[in-house]
Amino acid sequence: MAWERSYAEGETYQLGVTDKVDKAALADDWAGFASVVQNRELPKLSRIGAVMHASVTLK
Repeated sequence: MAWERSYAEGETYQLGVTDKVDKAALADDWAGFASVVQNRELPKLSRIGAVMHASVTLK
């Protein structure tokens, strides 16, 4: 994944504070994942009668 960093001993992260991750690449990756779930996986679950209660917002 383009946003994933190689392991570096001693490197720390704090959610919402660190700027070490390429946020644009992470957002693109998340949007692709959410699109696959919405367009491929949720319809499969719907066809078998699975009940879903989730809200997904794509930016």
